[in-house]
Amino acid sequence: MSIRTIDISANSFSGVSGKTYIVYPSLSTERFRVFETMQLELEYKTSVSGLRVELDRIYKAVNDVKFADAAVMLNNILNGAARIEAGEPHPILLMCALFICPETEQQGRWSEAEAREKIDDWADIDISFFLGCARRLFRRFIPDSGTDSLNTSETEAVGDDRGR
Repeated sequence: MSIRTIDISANSFSGVSGKTYIVYPSLSTERFRVFETMQLELEYKTSVSGLRVELDRIYKAVNDVKFADAAVMLNNILNGAARIEAGEPHPILLMCALFICPETEQQGRWSEAEAREKIDDWADIDISFFLGCARRLFRRFIPDSGTDSLNTSETEAVGDDRGR
């Protein structure tokens, strides 16, 4: 199976099964609630680079005698490592499953089992497409101001990343 590249501006694509998925520009209120939870999970992800950064922060916290802070950071690393070890989908792919759906999917509800099925169906698609889609949605809901508000600027919502 070769990796398929999908243009970031595409508003639909097909999965391995042949099912067509639509990239919707927004979320229902129910799915936004799930999105907020996933933001927290994403913040405490575990990757090689994320692990290095967190270990450095823990080292500094221990040196500053901030043992409770260090314990919390270690717990986050353990949880992230357990997710990877268990083969759980990355939070970014789960976020994409919130707004990339077949036309017939009920967007007023959320099912992690259905999300996992979609992610499995996306197996041959270049991850950069999903990273770009997640970034665009993130920018729309979480603008640079750091507030939990809707960014209605079209330039920011779909603009390119040059100079950032």
